[in-house]
Amino acid sequence: MSGRETMRTICAVTLVAVVTGGVHAQYPAAALKFEVVSIHSAPPDARGMGLSPRGSRLQIRNATLKFLIQVGWNLQDFSISGGPSWLDGRR
Repeated sequence: MSGRETMRTICAVTLVAVVTGGVHAQYPAAALKFEVVSIHSAPPDARGMGLSPRGSRLQIRNATLKFLIQVGWNLQDFSISGGPSWLDGRR
């Protein structure tokens, strides 16, 4: 698996954790459903970050994988260490 494929897989798994972790308390487990995820690298000059629920969708823009892990598992920044160099840099 190439580095790019690995990154996409990690992002997809993290996104699932973010989505299901955030709505778990609101909906019974039987009602949760995951259908599609689309992940794209943000342009290098992209500014700001956004996380916005849109009905049954969750749109996250310009977020790092480290941020997605923090949100998905309700962790503090200092609780995450190690990982590839792009974990807290690439968006």
